[in-house]
Amino acid sequence: MKKSAFIAAVMLCLASCSNSSLDGTWTVSKLGNDDVPETLNIPQLSIDSSKGTYSGCTGVNRLNGEIELKGNTLHFKEGAMTRMSADTESMMVEVAYLVTLEYCHSFEIEGDTLKLLDKDKKVLMQLSR
Repeated sequence: MKKSAFIAAVMLCLASCSNSSLDGTWTVSKLGNDDVPETLNIPQLSIDSSKGTYSGCTGVNRLNGEIELKGNTLHFKEGAMTRMSADTESMMVEVAYLVTLEYCHSFEIEGDTLKLLDKDKKVLMQLSR
């Protein structure tokens, strides 16, 4: 009986720590209020809430790491990233992308649009499917 209760508790925790609506690959469309300019590569973010991981492209470099997710609270842990260089505009997009991951506190999803928000609910990044 105790084993069944333990398994049920673990399953409940796993269910509450994932959000399938967040899962998948999202393309960055705005950083703050600004449209994303053309970059070396398309800035994207992929999330797998069941594994607690993210990966993506900043527009220049590839990155991956772990997320902390509880309800609509979302934190990106520092992970691995390639270290290539590119034109100034692409590098500026990369800096804004990385700052967004650092300051992200929560998210909202409306249809096919994902918004990453700071602690004050200000939109840091807008992405679409």
